[in-house]
Amino acid sequence: MVGLPGETKESIEASIRFACELDPDTIQVSLATPYPGTEFYDFCRDQGYLQDDALVNNTTGYQQCVVDYPGLAAADIFQAVPQFYRRFYFRPRYMARAAMVMMRDPIERRRC
Repeated sequence: MVGLPGETKESIEASIRFACELDPDTIQVSLATPYPGTEFYDFCRDQGYLQDDALVNNTTGYQQCVVDYPGLAAADIFQAVPQFYRRFYFRPRYMARAAMVMMRDPIERRRC
């Protein structure tokens, strides 16, 4: 999860490196989202970190980052998600392992 209180560009980078070092089969990366009625929402509202109340972009239908911290803009947090996926899944080690699985397993070949 990216975008929790205390997140920095450096901590995002450290999380990406850590995930790559752990080398699991898959990862799931999500935006920290302050839903109304949660402590996180109240915290972000009280600290002035809420950039917008619309959790979903009306044009694209995608979740958007609504938290804007000093030193880490909402746009940077939002961009961290695809960056995280690219850096993890486009590593030579991961790609070689995925290719081997697909070569051995016809079900995996159809899935991709």
